[in-house]
Amino acid sequence: MHAFVMVVFLLLLVLGPLFVFAGQLSRTKLAGLREYGTLAQRYVREATSPTSGSPMPSTAGSSTSFGSENIRSSAHEETRGGTPGGSTGPGGSRRS
Repeated sequence: MHAFVMVVFLLLLVLGPLFVFAGQLSRTKLAGLREYGTLAQRYVREATSPTSGSPMPSTAGSSTSFGSENIRSSAHEETRGGTPGGSTGPGGSRRS
């Protein structure tokens, strides 16, 4: 009997705050989703309006516009022991 009472007490201790705040959490979640939906609708409406020029912001070519290829190759050189912008000297040592 003591074990049953202890289990019920621990369940109430752990789940009690959830039950107390469940209504408020639910209302807050619904309000946040409603606000986000309104924001998303406004963004899409403004982005697709005829006055905006293009339907959506273009991301074409964005992977190379920041030099990601250059960063990737210089990181590869550093792991091989080379300098980021140049080559290594004889025997793999760096030039001074």
